[in-house]
Amino acid sequence: MVCSRLYDEVINPSKSIVDVPEWFKGSRLNYAENLLKHEENDKIALYAAREGKEEIEKVTFEELRHRVAFYAAAMRKMGVQTGDRVV
Repeated sequence: MVCSRLYDEVINPSKSIVDVPEWFKGSRLNYAENLLKHEENDKIALYAAREGKEEIEKVTFEELRHRVAFYAAAMRKMGVQTGDRVV
């Protein structure tokens, strides 16, 4: 796991699961960075299913990196910045 800031604690044991405890409090990580660091380009990164279609699309790590780069560039061009929420 790659992170830019280490955690202060893994979990607060005094919190119950009902309170939805915070895991790795204080850490800062980028999920995309961790998913895209895979070195084997031709391996399947994910399977994509769409509503109304029976076909399951297989996306390799190489293709996923290309798609992420495309959408990241488009969002930067639209002015999306770190901390903005994208839905």
